[in-house]
Amino acid sequence: MTNNPLGHLLREHLAWWGLRHFTSDREYFLWQRQQLSVEELNQLNIHADRKRTGDSVDERAFYDLAAHPRVFPVLYSQRYEYYEAIGLQAMAHLGKAQDILDFGCGLGILTTLYALRFPDANVVGIDRSAASIAIAQQKAKDLGLRNLRFICLDLQADGPFSGSFDLVLTTHALLQAEQDPGIPSESWRTFDRGHDPSQQMVFEQRTGLACRLDHLCQVLRPYGRMIVCEKTRQLARRVPFQRALAGRGLQLVQPADLIHYRSIEEVVEDGPFYVLSNGTQTTAAWSI
Repeated sequence: MTNNPLGHLLREHLAWWGLRHFTSDREYFLWQRQQLSVEELNQLNIHADRKRTGDSVDERAFYDLAAHPRVFPVLYSQRYEYYEAIGLQAMAHLGKAQDILDFGCGLGILTTLYALRFPDANVVGIDRSAASIAIAQQKAKDLGLRNLRFICLDLQADGPFSGSFDLVLTTHALLQAEQDPGIPSESWRTFDRGHDPSQQMVFEQRTGLACRLDHLCQVLRPYGRMIVCEKTRQLARRVPFQRALAGRGLQLVQPADLIHYRSIEEVVEDGPFYVLSNGTQTTAAWSI
């Protein structure tokens, strides 16, 4: 990545946001304690626990707290290599898009990068955290981005939004129920999952996937593309997630790949990273 101009642009952008790259847990947590008070760290831990075990209200409260200007550079520096990995992969597919939707954009760290990189595209970022959207709007203003706007919206609570996009991008936003067990295996030897439509429907509804995915498909133009990356490394979640995508007519443009990066010292296998089309541009087959 050293000689990659896009990589250099991305790292400059992350630095502008105040994020720092660490390869040592010891150095990161020392810096964390220097930047945040004990009370701030305690509140983050409390809200993180509630986010893991609670409902959408708890999840939104965590992201509202994480958006505080003192907190987010520290918290999201843990995800530095995630932003590198996803940002570079996504930018490789955004060049020809005219209207781009970044669903679940958070603070807009990558959304602002996409708008900078592709100034002729109209970019919209949507997130349900009001505090995150407020930061995103201010940062877009600071960067002078006139091709970018942000909307605070919770699809499940507020209903759908209007729009038409030739590219929809969503990462870690469709399937945020991280503790959901997915669909269990029929056989621990083959790890096969049954094709029970009722079981699939229950999975999509309890995770909120059905509502989010249905609406994104509605605003995606014919022959448009969708870029998706969720925490579905485990087959119990990946198989029903892929079935949800395929069941809505989305087809693979290229083979899906796992994303590898580090969260400081921890090696993370994420994804897969899907590039999808709702037209006839299929070049790869689903393995479900």
